[in-house]
Amino acid sequence: MTASVGPFLHCQVSRAAVRTPSDPTGARDRNVEMVESDRAAIVRALADEDALRVFAQVVAVTGTGLPERSGSISIHYVTAHGVSRQTGLPVSIVVGAGRRLTEARLTIAGADGTSWRTDFEALRRAADPEQGG
Repeated sequence: MTASVGPFLHCQVSRAAVRTPSDPTGARDRNVEMVESDRAAIVRALADEDALRVFAQVVAVTGTGLPERSGSISIHYVTAHGVSRQTGLPVSIVVGAGRRLTEARLTIAGADGTSWRTDFEALRRAADPEQGG
């Protein structure tokens, strides 16, 4: 079975979830399959030079994307215009790359869809499915 999510994420799912006494629903196998498709989406997104440059700038500005605590909790986003100024890429290219990075779960888009922060937790899940992916 082929699953499609958006124009950039296609994955092949060929095995059924294995049910065991400790995992009667087969959820762990589904989680591993999801992590594998996430990994493939991450690699595809970063294989695009523009998306890689945009991601590097998002990470440079927002760090891990996790809330910072300095008196109050703050979550930083970087805008398409800010990334454009720093990378020299046109805003339209930055927005398209930002959308692909969000679809690959590398970034989290702001409410306006033209600002992003790093989704460090998704990277952790892709690196270690046992962590709760």
